[in-house]
Amino acid sequence: MILDSLKLIRDLLHLINGINASDFYIIVAVMSTILFGLKLLALAHMDFDAGDELADSSFTFLSLQSILAFFMGFGWAGSTCAKKEYEMSSVVVILISVAAGTALLFLSVWLMSLVKKLNFTPKVDLNSAIGRIGTAYTRMRPNGTGKVRIELNGKVSIFNAKNSTTCEINAFERVKIIAVKDGVFDVEKI
Repeated sequence: MILDSLKLIRDLLHLINGINASDFYIIVAVMSTILFGLKLLALAHMDFDAGDELADSSFTFLSLQSILAFFMGFGWAGSTCAKKEYEMSSVVVILISVAAGTALLFLSVWLMSLVKKLNFTPKVDLNSAIGRIGTAYTRMRPNGTGKVRIELNGKVSIFNAKNSTTCEINAFERVKIIAVKDGVFDVEKI
């Protein structure tokens, strides 16, 4: 098994030795670009509400996505600089490639942090609604349940509610929040 691994490494080194610098950079660029695109597609279809730990793991500094972004920048800059018409030394090509890859890595991390901020949902303290006036969103029978519309933290939202009185509350009537129990507002008609 170890001999097979060593033969594979030897064969890979022979293959790499037969590839010129421009082709090497193109291979790195194309492969990383394809993988980066697939990773973006996976992120686009990921359920961000699945949990904070799932979303957080996708946006770390040295994530698969940021490493692929580095290799994309490295490969495309290297393939451009390694062309014969520019006549750059291999050291200069490597330095430019690393700089471009690093810039793309930071750009990718920054953009993904902005995307993560778009998905941020602030936590609302439901107890802050006690005493506030809202509107019945649906009809609620006496001691029945329904929904209310109320403004909390500058945002109008619909919440589950329970009519705590023996009077029927019709839709669009004003109600007062008198308590919160298990995430459900107890309301009374005003």
